[in-house]
Amino acid sequence: MNQSSMAGATGTSARAWSITRLPGKLLEVTFSPGMSLGADDTARLVQSLQHHSGSHPARVLINVSGLSNVCPEVAGVLSSNSRPTRLAFLGESLMDEVLAGFILPELDDAITSHYFTARAAALAYLGQR
Repeated sequence: MNQSSMAGATGTSARAWSITRLPGKLLEVTFSPGMSLGADDTARLVQSLQHHSGSHPARVLINVSGLSNVCPEVAGVLSSNSRPTRLAFLGESLMDEVLAGFILPELDDAITSHYFTARAAALAYLGQR
């Protein structure tokens, strides 16, 4: 697996998220515990995902368990991605489901997405073409 990380909007050396390459050209995003996801962070994340996915449509497992807050603009920034995308939001708690629920209904039609509580189900969803 190949891993990279980006600093958050604070500009500190602390990682805001990490991106891991998974088998089958899948990517996984994991957020630092307690992170509040804003529009600027999301724009940097989208750029990094586009870099990692190359010319292929992105298929991304987004583990929302580290998030403490999601700003309303996040879905719009994710939707600004010019390529079709498949996103699987993975969470463990009711709070994770609520945070994902702020994003999912607002995503553009070019983004196919779903919320999961089981990693295996999320990976199977991403493996579909």
